[in-house]
Amino acid sequence: MSLQGLKPTRNEVSVSELKLGPPNAQPPADPTELNFPVRTVSNASFLAPPIGSRYSVLTMDEKEFRKQCDAAFETLRRKLEDLGDVHGFEVEGGSGKLEVLFDDPEITRFVISPNTPVRQIWISALTTSFKLSWSDSAGDFVLEKTGETLMQLMGRILTEQLGSPVSV
Repeated sequence: MSLQGLKPTRNEVSVSELKLGPPNAQPPADPTELNFPVRTVSNASFLAPPIGSRYSVLTMDEKEFRKQCDAAFETLRRKLEDLGDVHGFEVEGGSGKLEVLFDDPEITRFVISPNTPVRQIWISALTTSFKLSWSDSAGDFVLEKTGETLMQLMGRILTEQLGSPVSV
């Protein structure tokens, strides 16, 4: 593609308009004296949640995320341990994650872990990765695609794994 004939847009300058000085020139003491093209972004829409998103993206700080995540994990761990006694699966916790282990019909493992940088809880189960974000309106971690809370999603995937209804 040829660049000839293209005109600079409002906040751009052409290469011929740059005043860089001779190759051995010293940079100016004041960086504002540099005459480089500048692109401005009229808004910060790239930081906003996707259009139509019902859930906040990175609206909570790390401390608040950890608090909500720890509470959710503790509640989930207790419920899963009780269900494991009834349905024959094991629950292990450690290093900030939970693992649900099944022996029948074949050895299977669900891994539930926080992903702090993106403020999500990730669940690896049934050959799928589920990513739950905090929802202020639900007061819970929610799978945006379906609207399921953490407990509802765990009930669904446990039901699918075990072949009998499970409510978490």
